[in-house]
Amino acid sequence: MKCLKNGVVQFDGSAYIGGYASAVGPKENDGRYGGKFDYAADSTDFGETSWEKSETFLQKTAYNIAMNKVGGKEGSDNCEISVLFGGDLLNQCAATSFTMRDIDLPFSGIYGACSTFAQGLLLSGVYLSAVDKTDEQRNVNVAALSSSHFCTAERQFRFPLGYGGQRTPTAQWTATAAGCAVMSTGIIPHGNKNNIHINGGAFGAVRDMAIKDVSNMGAAMAYAAYDSIKKYFGESKTAPDDYDYVVTGDLGLVGVGIIKELFTRDGVDTTNFADCGEMIYDIATQDVHSGGSGCGCSAAIMCAEFFPKLESGEYTRILFGGTGALLSPVTSAQGESIPGICHVVDLGIK
Repeated sequence: MKCLKNGVVQFDGSAYIGGYASAVGPKENDGRYGGKFDYAADSTDFGETSWEKSETFLQKTAYNIAMNKVGGKEGSDNCEISVLFGGDLLNQCAATSFTMRDIDLPFSGIYGACSTFAQGLLLSGVYLSAVDKTDEQRNVNVAALSSSHFCTAERQFRFPLGYGGQRTPTAQWTATAAGCAVMSTGIIPHGNKNNIHINGGAFGAVRDMAIKDVSNMGAAMAYAAYDSIKKYFGESKTAPDDYDYVVTGDLGLVGVGIIKELFTRDGVDTTNFADCGEMIYDIATQDVHSGGSGCGCSAAIMCAEFFPKLESGEYTRILFGGTGALLSPVTSAQGESIPGICHVVDLGIK
């Protein structure tokens, strides 16, 4: 692994994504990518007695499907997971902590708000890059997992659903979704498909644009996305046209407009820019205002849309910038602004 400036890292080509899975609720499956998710439920409670338990169920489902795709389960000889990097939006990453209570694996809980899945992929690449490559007896495997749930997020960050508060046009809809990726130092056979590997990425810096409106997360995150992606382009000597897509997740309509304007001012063509928050729903027909958000939003779209198209060869390289609004209900009530962050992951095929 090479550590460049500005948090940019480049890997040695031994971090492969062998299996991945997405799990969503009914609203997400009614969106633009309905039918592409590995699991879609008919209700948001998933048969559980609380919204928080529902989110844990969603995580377990994504994890189990991803593990089945690589022919293993936790602790098996086929795919023994060395560590799982995971998180969600709740205090103390509660949904993930309870998931890991029932999955007996080493666990590193992470919090990057909506950037958590990108953060997990990047940390997985760093972990795999540290493996002794002279040990040819076995592959080392890790997993990245994140989720969100509309009802748990509303209860924690805004108002309980029964309050009936009105949402502003800039507000985004927290996706009820989860995504999981299993990564390995070696190629996990899966037919004649291409092998997705992580070329490198960038750990983002916190950027604060003095946004205090908790219903305008896209604006709070946009400059952090611009900053991290621009730094990655500079340090890696790449540009947007080196990629099929430059994907953010999840700025929504407002944030996408800002980041495109910032890059356009630099003379950068943003034709191939996309955003998971803009993609997950049909914004024209579904009542989601500025689009989707949440730890599960970009995780589900990456696992349902971009990873499959990399495997099939339709895409050859994707730059994924996971964006997060580092919002605390406590500090927001104290009048503080909302800092943003963006972690970047460079994905390709072999």
